[in-house]
Amino acid sequence: MPEATLEQRMTALEEAVCELQEAMKARKPAPDWLDYIIGSMKDEPAFDEVLALGRAIRQSDRPAEDQAPRGFCWIPIISVSCRSNRALNTAR
Repeated sequence: MPEATLEQRMTALEEAVCELQEAMKARKPAPDWLDYIIGSMKDEPAFDEVLALGRAIRQSDRPAEDQAPRGFCWIPIISVSCRSNRALNTAR
C-alpha cells in the first residue's frame, strides 16, 4: 500500500473532524443527572438516619468547648542579617 501524502492525510483528518462535529450537533443533550437525584430520598427514613449519624460523627470529631483553641496567637519573627549582627556587636 503506497503511503499517503501529507495533503491526503490532512484531507482525511479534516473530513473526519467535520463528521464528528456534525454528529455532535445532531446529538441531543444528556439529561441533567442532578435532576434525577434531587428529592429522590425525600421522606426516606433510612436516609434521614444516615444524615443524623453523619452529623453525630462530625460533631464528635470537634474538640470540647473547654479544649477549643482560644484564638489566634501571633508571634512576630524578627530576622536580622549577619551584617546587622556585626554592626550591633561592634557598636556595644
